[in-house]
Formats: sequence, C-alpha cells, structure tokens
Amino acid sequence: MKELYGIAAVTHQHLGLVGSVPDAAYMVPHICSTPCEEGGIKVAVRWLMEGHHLGYRILHELGEPTGARVQIMGMTHYHYKNGKIVDEWNVYDERSLLTQIKLTGLAKVA
Repeated sequence: MKELYGIAAVTHQHLGLVGSVPDAAYMVPHICSTPCEEGGIKVAVRWLMEGHHLGYRILHELGEPTGARVQIMGMTHYHYKNGKIVDEWNVYDERSLLTQIKLTGLAKVA
C-alpha cells in the first residue's frame, strides 16, 4: 500500500522486487487496452512472476534470503499519453509472497 511519485521511486520499487527474486521469469497471460477520456490509452497487464527468494534484502520486509520458490501474481495498469507512461498502478499479492517465504523458513527449522 505505497503511493509512489516519479520515475526514481517507481524504478526503486520494481528493482526491489526483482532484486529479491533475481532469477525471476515473467509471464503475461492477458493484456487489454482502451482509449481514455483524458487522452491517450489505458492498458491493463495481468502478470505472473516465478523464481526463488535469493535476496539482496532490497525489500526489507521479505527478510533474509530463503531460497524459497515463489510465485507472485499481479496486475499493472498504465496510462499512456503522447508516447509516455503518465500514470502506473501496480498491485501484487504481497501477503501470498510473504507466506511462501515464511513457510519455507519454517520447514527448514522443523
């Protein structure tokens, strides 16, 4: 639930997720678009990211690297205008990601 402004903030957030799962593979099962009343086009992208929690602690809430295999489902909406992204809304299931990581950690302890 973060509100980010500017290219640097959005880039940092994306790099944090990719840095936490550096072997990530992305799949895009669905894309749709529609003209926008404000001008430009709005595009919705449903995506799935799979890989291993190998770390770098960029997203501190994920904790130390566990090696857990993780699958993250998300949706990104873009507003393109004059050839540029002017707005981006990004949502992914962070609770599921944390659960996958923590369950692997518990299994190693047991």
